[in-house]
Amino acid sequence: MGMLIALFHTEFRRHMPTFAGLSLFSAAFSLLFSLRGEDEVYAVLALLLRSGLGVFIPWYIWRELKKSFFDRSDLLPLLLPIQSSTRLFIQTAVLGSWTMLLWVANQLEIFLNPLGLYAARIAHSAQPELGLLYLLVGKGSAVLCEIALIILGIAISLTVAKCRRLAIAIQMSLLPLIVMLLFITMSAYVPQFSAWMIGSTSTISYPQYAGLLSVNFENIAAYTDIAETIHWNSVLLNLLTACIAFAISFPLLNSSRLEAKGEQNHA
Repeated sequence: MGMLIALFHTEFRRHMPTFAGLSLFSAAFSLLFSLRGEDEVYAVLALLLRSGLGVFIPWYIWRELKKSFFDRSDLLPLLLPIQSSTRLFIQTAVLGSWTMLLWVANQLEIFLNPLGLYAARIAHSAQPELGLLYLLVGKGSAVLCEIALIILGIAISLTVAKCRRLAIAIQMSLLPLIVMLLFITMSAYVPQFSAWMIGSTSTISYPQYAGLLSVNFENIAAYTDIAETIHWNSVLLNLLTACIAFAISFPLLNSSRLEAKGEQNHA
């Protein structure tokens, strides 16, 4: 157990420059935006920042997991007498923790801005505490799902590792494909919406997460209380998808035959 904790600390510190820098920048911008909440320019910049992070973070997680499990270029974890699935557990915990910390820093605006989601809608809802819990748990399940799908693509790509182009194509295509299926499934159980927006800063409804995708399903006339837009099905859908992805990935990553292919990629 001590070795695993030490590995967690080592990996956590290794990603600190990237995530801590982004978190400080996001927190500073959120504070600035909260002071200029009525300025449309800042609203557009906030949306662009969140969209940029929404693209960069999945790419960064994919790059780091690919280095660990496909390229095998991170030597320290490989020297430890632990299974690949255990290393995956540590990596998931580290990258998931940093991603959630970055998300929290980016969400300061919804509390500090008088026109933000909390002041405008959540504070006046019938269940504000439940709404905040839903935001946290919803995002947490989405991050777990996102990491699970990325590692699933890497695990499956090891089966065709000799054809590197095909392996990379699998890694790059699996995540958006399954996210789109999650979105289609999600849109089927959200009732009475007349429009939907991806990655918006809307205060009409709580965001629903389909892996890395944040979606607002809106119907202005129907949602008098934002608590009506809480849909725990999206949380369950993300968790179920993550469990299935990990259940498939663990045996593949622990396979001695596929571990050998990963070592060949490193060589």
